[in-house]
Amino acid sequence: MNESRPKVYLTLDRRRPKNDGTFPVKLYIYDPATTRSKRYSTTLSFAPEEFKSIWQTTRPRATYLAIREDLRAIISKAEKDLEGIHPFSFEAYEAKLFRPSAEGQNALWHYDERIRSLKELKQIGTASWYKCSKKSLQQFLEHQKDRNIDRLNFDKITPKWLRQYDFFMQESGKSKTTIAMYLRALRAVFVDAIKSGYIDRSQHPFGEGKYELKEGGRVKKALSREELKLLYISEPANPEQQKAKDFWFFSYLCNGMNVKDIINFRYGQIGKDSFVFERIKTKNTNRQSQPIQVFLNEHVRYVIQEYGNQSTGRPNQLVFPILSDTDSAERQHMKTQAFTRFINQHIKKLAMANGITGEISTYFARHSFATGLIRNGKPIAFVQEALGHASSKTTQNYIAGFLNDEKKEAAEATYQDLIS
Repeated sequence: MNESRPKVYLTLDRRRPKNDGTFPVKLYIYDPATTRSKRYSTTLSFAPEEFKSIWQTTRPRATYLAIREDLRAIISKAEKDLEGIHPFSFEAYEAKLFRPSAEGQNALWHYDERIRSLKELKQIGTASWYKCSKKSLQQFLEHQKDRNIDRLNFDKITPKWLRQYDFFMQESGKSKTTIAMYLRALRAVFVDAIKSGYIDRSQHPFGEGKYELKEGGRVKKALSREELKLLYISEPANPEQQKAKDFWFFSYLCNGMNVKDIINFRYGQIGKDSFVFERIKTKNTNRQSQPIQVFLNEHVRYVIQEYGNQSTGRPNQLVFPILSDTDSAERQHMKTQAFTRFINQHIKKLAMANGITGEISTYFARHSFATGLIRNGKPIAFVQEALGHASSKTTQNYIAGFLNDEKKEAAEATYQDLIS
């Protein structure tokens, strides 16, 4: 057995003898990676000498051979269950051990488990995304005239089935981006089920030569340098537009800080000339969370002073009076969405009044910040750190539209050199 993999033993639990004088047999699992161990109950119990004769001797008596095989079967099942759990955790093993009968093969049950876990982590937005993906699958089952829309076995989801589901979503009017999001959720459910040992890796229907996931059409979300300047000096028509503009540029100047992080910002994070924050989107996940340092400038200080809470005595106090620590996770999610809609609605009106794209949103602030760094000659690694990305691939996705424009300009310049 691999030294880094959990070790499986059988042992007598001598802490609590039974009324007949025997001791229960426990399945003992030790994880070398964490040095943690746990015992799990079995249905068997023996006196110490009897257990030694059955399990710990080289040649047990013939009357003990059948019982010895029962003990071996316990070990064999545990080792088989552990094989599919990478990386190992006792939580994943117990989820597999105590799962409802036959539900391990039901993709929709795995959706419910993931949604429950996301809610526990207060990732309400992501949980909502998985709920929408699950509902879409159930609508497809209805379309197929499947009577049981609460069960979708993994073995039914083949590359052919996925292509039919993709076409169904297209016919239903779903955008390319929505289709890609729903299918990414389903792919993640498959990966979880494989890692936890519920299904075999061979059942995975995604990938090269199977069903290849199409990415949603990329929309350029960065403003040009000229558009940014024009928006910054624009005159809002009312207080709502002024507030939306102030917070949009607060996001832009704070390394593309998103709305959820802005309204969860606390006074204790603010230092003399900068503050540090971790993105809520990633710090509660398995992805490595990267601290982001933001240097204070005049506009950032102005927004904190103008819209922040007046009492700044408590370091743990929220800077902006939008959320409350007494709000439930669902209530906080609703308030975050409402404030995001407020900024988007009013920044769009201000942008359109100044001849700038009407598609602008809070996402544009983050993408504009990233492409602005590239325009100023900063390397990808610098942009990655500024945005708090764990992977440079994510950073590349942010600036893909800008880089394509740069390539186009370079190609045109090369051609002009030939003809000029």
